Amino acid sequence: MIFIRFAWLLGDWETVTSGSVLQRIGKEARNGPIALLDPEHDIVGLHLYDGQLRITSILNGNFCNFFTIRMDELNILHMCFLSAAHLSSEKPVLAVLYEDTRHARHLKTYTVDLEQKELED
Repeated sequence: MIFIRFAWLLGDWETVTSGSVLQRIGKEARNGPIALLDPEHDIVGLHLYDGQLRITSILNGNFCNFFTIRMDELNILHMCFLSAAHLSSEKPVLAVLYEDTRHARHLKTYTVDLEQKELED
């Protein structure tokens, strides 16, 4: 994984940070990888494998505190962090759009507990 930004003064792209997020265990996500950013809480979420969400914090431009959270939803179509400005929660809130085995689509939200490293309904 790599994060880049455009340096206006230099007139060119520069690498902010990079690192590997590969795991030895897991089946690749059915609908491809999904990366999501919550700038209000300085975290990045990566859905790379079915049933897993990989979370990392960004501190001083570097990735730190990688951990994996298990998810019950397997066929995830899309996910995003919701803006804290419209929510009563101080923790990050994750919205997940997924499809069940009967091809019905559902939207579910979770609060991400960064200390306990788990999703809360």
